[in-house]
Amino acid sequence: MIQPTSTGQLRDIDLPLKYKRNGRIPLRPSPSPASSNSIPLPASPKEASEKRLSRPFHLFRRHSENGSRFLMAGLVYTSCESQLVKTVCAILVKGRWDNILRPKMGSFVSSSVINQALLKFSPHGFSISWSFFKWVESIPHYKHSLQCSWTMICVLTKHRHFKTAQHLLEKLALKDFLWSPTVLNAVLSGYDDPDVNSHVLSWLVILYANFKMTPEAIQVFEHMRVCGFKPHLHACTVLLNVLVKERLTDTMWKIYKKMIKVGVLPNIHVYNVLIHACCKSGDVEKAEGLLSEMEFKGIFPDLFTYNTLISLYCKKGMHYEALCVQDRMERGGVCPDIVTYNSFIYSYCREGRMREALGLFKEIKGTTPNQVTYTTLIDGYCRVNDLDEALHLRDVMEAKGLYAGGGYLQCNSTEVM
Repeated sequence: MIQPTSTGQLRDIDLPLKYKRNGRIPLRPSPSPASSNSIPLPASPKEASEKRLSRPFHLFRRHSENGSRFLMAGLVYTSCESQLVKTVCAILVKGRWDNILRPKMGSFVSSSVINQALLKFSPHGFSISWSFFKWVESIPHYKHSLQCSWTMICVLTKHRHFKTAQHLLEKLALKDFLWSPTVLNAVLSGYDDPDVNSHVLSWLVILYANFKMTPEAIQVFEHMRVCGFKPHLHACTVLLNVLVKERLTDTMWKIYKKMIKVGVLPNIHVYNVLIHACCKSGDVEKAEGLLSEMEFKGIFPDLFTYNTLISLYCKKGMHYEALCVQDRMERGGVCPDIVTYNSFIYSYCREGRMREALGLFKEIKGTTPNQVTYTTLIDGYCRVNDLDEALHLRDVMEAKGLYAGGGYLQCNSTEVM
């Protein structure tokens, strides 16, 4: 065979006789098994001595009577890989998977070939792709590339095997720096389905948020927004809620505004998170504005909404407004629970209004006083130096099987004196 060199001169390539006869050039693996996640196979002494390079053209060592030299073979790698993918797919369909492990085949099967094989079978269901993925994973010393794993997650998601996909994504998310824009760009380019990618990225936001990896969750959210992927509503809710819990209120409002800009419409759960943020920061005016906004949109407050507002008013000492909310919730068919009563009792006890607190305690209906109810009242009686009533309530509480633990009587010596 004749091959032009970089200088334009023609040189023949010294190939084994059997390849010269039929005009074929033998395939050579591009990267080494360790670097490319090729299926590891025992190499012969001759194969081990050959240096494998990951370039568009392969270099083969020439042995002749005149000496040894390296020449570039005129074989485009992509065309060879495409043919190899077809061969692997045919083997998988025929069920003779062990043929892939043979030296003439296995040493050339890189992670790129495996990834393309997974993609080939994706339109025909997940079964063959998933079985092949797990089979390859069982081969000793082999580790799937990040792209192969991402492709498998997307295939599972496309065919609605969500739990399996989420489990695989969770293992991937904690060790492969998936929050990095560079990494995300690389894996996203390998699977061209925006809906599926949005689904998986939304899971990624939830995973990082639940693992308290808030900066990483924000980075994935921002990458979705910049690249035109629409986050799922649940992912936005989880992220906003984590930011509120970590008291990152300013960041929470920024994320909320960006969420609205990309077309994610808030529901009752998002509004509850926002009102809870107002409660944390003591912003009564903004909380009332959010309540009016959600009602204007036809989103009706639920028990959590009302309890959050009552808690906010009680902390501000705005008893009349809190009672108005309670009346409003009851007229709306929402019954108060023990959290509702505890907010009012706490407000009265903090101000030393034990008569109102005890009266409300006796009026509790439709629910049962809990540990918080009793310890709040006990603390209130300690504040007004009524230890007899505080000890009596402690006995009642313990008789009901409720125990507060050490230090729940929030008294000090000067108050008792």
